[in-house]
Amino acid sequence: MALSSFWSYPLTTLWLVCIGLFGLALSLLFFFKSTTYALLKTSLLYLCFLPLGALCYLNYYTDKPNHFKQLITEKKNVSLQLEILRFNNSNSFSHVYYAQVKAVEGQPSSGKILVYQDRKEATLPFDLGTQFVARGLLKSISPPKNPGGFNFKRFMAQQKIDFQFSIQTAVLLPNKTEMGYFKRGLIKCKQYVRQQLAKSPLRPQSKQ
Repeated sequence: MALSSFWSYPLTTLWLVCIGLFGLALSLLFFFKSTTYALLKTSLLYLCFLPLGALCYLNYYTDKPNHFKQLITEKKNVSLQLEILRFNNSNSFSHVYYAQVKAVEGQPSSGKILVYQDRKEATLPFDLGTQFVARGLLKSISPPKNPGGFNFKRFMAQQKIDFQFSIQTAVLLPNKTEMGYFKRGLIKCKQYVRQQLAKSPLRPQSKQ
């Protein structure tokens, strides 16, 4: 089972794995048999890290089989079960969050999404860890309209977020787990740092 799973990886990744293992074997050979060729041995040791980097890259950018993108179509009014992961920012019209998708139309799912909560409908933002079922409009994040401008779509894609969700109605769910003091403290520290960055004169790209 493990072997078949291994060979299911893309060919480029398998090549990197093979090169890395070959480099590890040669580096060990030089290490035990000779005290010379220091530059070559160092290069081979560095080469061994390529498979690890390739596998981490593949694991990060490969969606799970139950990712919500496999269950929905773009620009669709859909019901999602979400959990708030991070408060991003607020503007005159909405609160913006990063959220984890738990289910789509009652079907268990996964993935992250950018969530917009209309400030006309809710005066207070969601707390971190809040879980709820919401119905709203789902669509992909738009690319920049001005050439050379900040590419928000690409920035979010690097965080594995390709869609945004505008809440129309929401029903809160009881929290199943209580957040620990240490984790809550870290989250508050991150929120404080982001607030200070938002007030700073840095460019928007630097604040991200």
